[in-house]
Amino acid sequence: MLGAAGGRALDAGAWVGSGAGGWVGSGAGGYPRVMPKPEHLGHAALVGWRKRLADVTAPPVANRAPASEDQVRAIIGGVLFAASLYYVVSTLVRIARTARG
Repeated sequence: MLGAAGGRALDAGAWVGSGAGGWVGSGAGGYPRVMPKPEHLGHAALVGWRKRLADVTAPPVANRAPASEDQVRAIIGGVLFAASLYYVVSTLVRIARTARG
């Protein structure tokens, strides 16, 4: 609900204003009302050398491909995350097979 405090929210969530898209904050059960952009999920994997790799690689790729730099960074992050996940899962499978004998 809006209060008389110039667009401030009286309940959970925050009023951002009409120009920024309206309500942003917690919805039912404490979950955010707005879905994260796919780019944000890919960016989560970009830390350390992976971030530097994406920062160097994204601009030239974005100039040649029909994608923005953020989208290229997200794809790089997603690919590196998938490779890391594959490595961890395959290692656990090898450990389990070795333990069985």
